[in-house]
Amino acid sequence: YASAPMAPPRALIFDFNGVLADDDPIHMRALRAVAQEEGMTFTDDEYLDQYLPLNDWDCFKALYAKYSTSLPASKLDDLIHRKSIYYFRAIAHKSVLFDQAPAAVRAAASRFPVAIASGAKMDEIRHILTDAGLHGSFAAIVAAEDVTFGKPHPEPFLRALERLREREPSLEASECIAIEDS
Repeated sequence: YASAPMAPPRALIFDFNGVLADDDPIHMRALRAVAQEEGMTFTDDEYLDQYLPLNDWDCFKALYAKYSTSLPASKLDDLIHRKSIYYFRAIAHKSVLFDQAPAAVRAAASRFPVAIASGAKMDEIRHILTDAGLHGSFAAIVAAEDVTFGKPHPEPFLRALERLREREPSLEASECIAIEDS
């Protein structure tokens, strides 16, 4: 059995948290702080298994569902805002990028258009990339606010592809490599 040769890659789409930014533990602590304020808890294993792959909106929806508690939209916005405060306090005076991430991004961006498809909020991504001098390296950034369905749904990757096609109209999905941790 011979398979068709794979087309050479023409673009890279990076996940953000856990791939470029080593901030998953910070997100867990921020979520836990807000959950505890609401009288809810979760274990580290529950976070890794259930909440880590989700965006903030889906994390809180899942947490409230676990406790069979209703979650009005206005309350959800407040929870996300409070988590964001904890998160930004924790990263205020340090870089959270993996040590080799800036060099890897710059090397990739010198060869291909690169994008981000993330469940993180746009203000978090921009803050971290700007502090590292990397914001201009990305041809497209897709954050949690840009999609209806967060990962593992393919919408974030498809949206990143759409945005990459604004610069490279002939780009096909088969010519993109996604770099993910989950």
